[in-house]
Amino acid sequence: MAESPGDCRGRREKEEQVDFLHSVGCEYVQGFYFARPMPVSDYEKLVSEKKDELQEKYQKDEIGRDMLWNATSQMGSVFSGMMEPAVIYEYEKEQNRIDTLRVNNAYYDMFGYGDINSSGGLVMEKQLSDESRKILIDTFEDIAKSKETAACEFLRTSKSGRSIWVHLKLKYITSVGEKHIIVGTLTDITEQRMMDQELQKYRQVLLAAEKTERTMLVVDDQEVNRGLLKCIFEQQYRILEAENGADAFEVLNRESGKVDIILLDLAMPVMDGMEFLKRKQQDAVLAGIPVIIITADDTTGHQIQMLQLGAEDYIVKPFVPEIAMRRVENVLGAGRLLKRMSVAGGKDKGETDNGGTV
Repeated sequence: MAESPGDCRGRREKEEQVDFLHSVGCEYVQGFYFARPMPVSDYEKLVSEKKDELQEKYQKDEIGRDMLWNATSQMGSVFSGMMEPAVIYEYEKEQNRIDTLRVNNAYYDMFGYGDINSSGGLVMEKQLSDESRKILIDTFEDIAKSKETAACEFLRTSKSGRSIWVHLKLKYITSVGEKHIIVGTLTDITEQRMMDQELQKYRQVLLAAEKTERTMLVVDDQEVNRGLLKCIFEQQYRILEAENGADAFEVLNRESGKVDIILLDLAMPVMDGMEFLKRKQQDAVLAGIPVIIITADDTTGHQIQMLQLGAEDYIVKPFVPEIAMRRVENVLGAGRLLKRMSVAGGKDKGETDNGGTV
């Protein structure tokens, strides 16, 4: 005879035994259901109803999933005919679990047949780094909230050990209980990523080259002027100083091609700026170093004369730091551009000489 847990009359179990059974969540014990006495027919009916209820709950999820890829459904036809790798995922938010329910043939072409485990789930543990797993989980969580679309890129490793960069596009389909059914298409972007990485390395090399310490020679007989210009440029350049044109040539010969730009005063003893420019232009090694004139005369005639002597620009006294820095950068930037164009022109000429086309 069975008894209700709340009724102690006639119970064969001791109170502590009942408390223990309750503590472990037991309702069925040795084939008995804790309830008031009932006819056998009522008991059998109760068990039958419970059984049907459990089976219905268990089958509900399976029916909902099967409807997605039924051979006669539009979903199944579209999925089977897709040329790109495609997956039907099941996402359970509570456990942050992503299972693969079905894949198409293109998926196997990309990742191989050993990618799906025996129970049909995606083998996540060994395929993804912690960073990639977080990216993937975050994306599935977002689409479960929005019930629209989402996309991400992540790195995964196939069973053969090959690392693959994947672009994943997701589209929400439906929910089955607490689980979300999501279809995804995958694109192998490994080559694109590798190219991006190489370009990034190239950019870093160029950036490092730009950050390499550049050298400026300031030629002025006035120490105060040299000091002012040094204060303006010493954060970006290694500053060398000369009191006149003759001293400037000594510095240039000693530095042997390390000077990137010259700031030159015109009125100086021993050798003035004009004489320095004439001799510099006659020296094949030094002729390519850009020169900016330091002057208090900004008349049009004086500017034309300086340009005719081979100067690239001028800075007017008293110095305005922002203008001075901008003029120097403009001159050096123009020089780098001309150098690149010259190199490119040389390559094109070589291709033409070898029978190529421009």
